[in-house]
Amino acid sequence: MKVKNRTDAYLLAEISQAWQHYRHMEETRTKYLSFFATVILTSTGFFIAILKDIKSFDPTQFIVLASIFCFLLFIFSYFIWANITRIGFVLGAYEIIMSETRKHMLGANSTGFRLWNIRTRIPPTVSSGIFRIQSAASAIVLGVCMLLLYAEIYMSYLVLGEIVLSPKWLGYIISLLAVLILILVIYGFICFKQAQKYNVPISEFSQLVLYEIDPEI
Repeated sequence: MKVKNRTDAYLLAEISQAWQHYRHMEETRTKYLSFFATVILTSTGFFIAILKDIKSFDPTQFIVLASIFCFLLFIFSYFIWANITRIGFVLGAYEIIMSETRKHMLGANSTGFRLWNIRTRIPPTVSSGIFRIQSAASAIVLGVCMLLLYAEIYMSYLVLGEIVLSPKWLGYIISLLAVLILILVIYGFICFKQAQKYNVPISEFSQLVLYEIDPEI
């Protein structure tokens, strides 16, 4: 019997699987954004159509429908933002896994590792901040969330300020919805900041050794 080191074969299989998962998560993010854009554009068109006939609506009815519409659209946008943010952390984890595996197999100072280290070949000015696909996607969805929060606050102001002749209780309900939206936004930011501070456990590849026993020929 002989013992054969299978570590490299295992790592090759894992990095291939990681790349497939990475591409899948990128496609999932794109689908989320496409679905989000479709819903937002359709909803905007529907709302503009209603605004054209706003004079045929009772002010109270219009405020109620607009507030419910904005709140439901916010809930939808909020969960899209949460999932896109989560995908960003998953992609970041896979990037580290693939980079560390490549470094182990090629050598940190090898030509191959430097060649495939794409991050170092992209100018920092266009690979960070709003120029990152992940940051831009999150900013777009979060921007819509903040716009809907502003809409709820503005409608409560119209009612409570008696600019629109509607019952005061309606203004208080809309204010409550605005506060709930604000709480959800703050909670999302807190979770995001905590996730950024998470220390990923470090493992040394030198501790990973796999063997298999093959019969001698």
